[in-house]
Amino acid sequence: MKKLLCIVLCLTLTSSLLFACASPAVTETTDTAATEAPASEAAATEELAATAAEPVTITILRPG
Repeated sequence: MKKLLCIVLCLTLTSSLLFACASPAVTETTDTAATEAPASEAAATEELAATAAEPVTITILRPG
């Protein structure tokens, strides 16, 4: 019984890990109004693209 429980737990852990790491599926919209971005969203996208070119510093806490 313990072996069966261990196998089920391992399978659940493995499947949840695979589902969590999977990339989301790309969905296509056929509505033209949904695909057109308003000016404010376009400006926000350009701003994000400009900040993506800047270098990023990652700080890691090292105890001791």
